[in-house]
Amino acid sequence: MKGQFFRKLAANLFLVIGGTLAGLLLAEITLVLFYPQKVGVTGALVNFFVQYDPDLGWVNRKGASGKLNPPDDRLPSTQIKINDEGFRGRELPLPKPKGIKRILVLGDSNAFGYGVNEEERFSNLLEKQLVGYETVNLGVFGYGTDQEAILLEREGLRFSPDLVILAFIPGDLTDNMSSIHSGVSKPYCSLENSRIKLNNVPVPRPGERTMVRRGSRIRETLYRHSHLYRLVAQRFNESRIFMSDSVFEMSKDEGLRVTVSILEGMNRVCRENGSRFVVLLLSHGAWIDALGRNQAEVGYYPVLTRMLAGRGITFIDTTEKFVDEFRKGNKLFFDRDPVHLNAAGNRVTAEILHEGLLRFRLLP
Repeated sequence: MKGQFFRKLAANLFLVIGGTLAGLLLAEITLVLFYPQKVGVTGALVNFFVQYDPDLGWVNRKGASGKLNPPDDRLPSTQIKINDEGFRGRELPLPKPKGIKRILVLGDSNAFGYGVNEEERFSNLLEKQLVGYETVNLGVFGYGTDQEAILLEREGLRFSPDLVILAFIPGDLTDNMSSIHSGVSKPYCSLENSRIKLNNVPVPRPGERTMVRRGSRIRETLYRHSHLYRLVAQRFNESRIFMSDSVFEMSKDEGLRVTVSILEGMNRVCRENGSRFVVLLLSHGAWIDALGRNQAEVGYYPVLTRMLAGRGITFIDTTEKFVDEFRKGNKLFFDRDPVHLNAAGNRVTAEILHEGLLRFRLLP
């Protein structure tokens, strides 16, 4: 009886496994014939003023100049001029002039000033409120905190900053979770034994994209050769929160831990070089809209601020003031783009920043 039972069990298992494999094969053939899934290809940012960089993925092209016309007319066109150091702003001497204090600003397109003129950026407006200070804005399109940390040590410290301000936006979390951001390869960090490890450097040049996590050869093989795997991987990745066409290397929880560890490292580097470090938390237009309408807690900044406070990292959160402005009917973001600050949003941010720096006694 036992032998008959096991033979029957084996036959049933064979039927289940065989049926499953046949179903997967049928699905694969159907996709190949009727709905093929292309292998993604990494590229380069299309803006005329950026170029490939092996350490950072991309950088501003020194001396580039021209008009930036955002797609779909979501934002107004602006004139862009990149200085000889590779950043949007006037030329600044090295070393720092005597009697001058410098504020270094790091960030992505909001710090860069996407959609606003150079003089309308919050960094420029902050400088106008101060005497004996000059701001150095190293904002670069699409950068995550990981890239900004590399940029701080590679370029930022050369300017001998007295104060370093990191402009952080909600999308930076997913930037820090990814090895490919909006179709472009980038470096990313991971935590190993509570220590930061830098990965994907040198950054691959534009070419074939793989859905590899932690260097898994199985995932890479499946991604390269299975239309079904590519369909599932690209359609049901639960980490796709803020943007598409990215490859994530970690969960949200791990991404938060990595992000705070990077900020902790930047704080330490600044302290070792005689600078103070501040994180400026720029909120999201959709969060402000929801909070302004008295909806429940929105976004992950409450969790992030608790983590920053627990590690002694100074931060200035714009959320409360932004909500106040929303309730007054003031628009701080572009109508079709809730991520980027308009000119009014930059003015309010400069005011918040100035007040916060005074409160923390980082300004005289």
